[in-house]
Amino acid sequence: MQTIFCNNCGNRGHAFRECKKAVLSCGIILLRNKLHPNKPVKLPIEAQNIEMLMIRRKDSMSYTEFMRGKYEPNDTVYVERLLHNMTQHELEQLASQTFETLWARMWNFSERHDQELETSKTKYQAVYPTLLKTVSSYVEPEWGFPKGRRFRCESDIMCAEREFNEETNIPRSAYIVLKDVSFKETFYGTNGIPYEHKYFVALMVRPNQFHIHQKFTSMQKREISAIGWKSIKECSILTRPHYTGRSELLSDLTKFITTIEAWIPSLDNIPEQDNGNLCNHVGS
Repeated sequence: MQTIFCNNCGNRGHAFRECKKAVLSCGIILLRNKLHPNKPVKLPIEAQNIEMLMIRRKDSMSYTEFMRGKYEPNDTVYVERLLHNMTQHELEQLASQTFETLWARMWNFSERHDQELETSKTKYQAVYPTLLKTVSSYVEPEWGFPKGRRFRCESDIMCAEREFNEETNIPRSAYIVLKDVSFKETFYGTNGIPYEHKYFVALMVRPNQFHIHQKFTSMQKREISAIGWKSIKECSILTRPHYTGRSELLSDLTKFITTIEAWIPSLDNIPEQDNGNLCNHVGS
């Protein structure tokens, strides 16, 4: 008999939908020094010179929830919250295009979620009048750090590295991950569900191996709509209000980056296809 494995907490004995813990995603915060963007990173870095790689979602979280019908039409408070957290462009699309067209575009014309189509469309039709009256202040979807949920029996770091590659197309050999260093942010989503994001910290060591503004891969097109290096201040400005743990995360991360010594023994000692965590660090 096969043992049940929870893809959320990583424990055995229960399934994801039965897990009592916050919904976990694992990712990587890749750092570079703004003053030396084409050189391997060394810590510490002064706060004003820290840049972190961020990605912008393809669709806002609220738009995805809405399109999948993850709401009850008679819960007007939640419906309005979803609509207000969409982008202006998403609201315009919902008002002017057919639901089937938007559905096909969201899933890249895959039939994977077609069993949800009719239910989601019925709910959409029920709240359409409310949609037409809604005004949003957002011009783009959420920005965040590359992350995602684990596959079966995947460790946190394995999940983080896989998701990072899928969303950025940056090879594993271009960066190293600090040993035994991770940061978390916790918050409640607009859907009321508790979330936890666990981030490992990585240093860019081979910037010549990638270019973030190259043409997106098919995987990236399904996940993101933009990618870029952001300062601590820019990250804070881009963060949506419901990410209540982001401020503490940035504060803790900044303190760490500006006070910790981290060094790379030698690039000659780091294999081009390394999968380990090779960077050492010591306390200030």
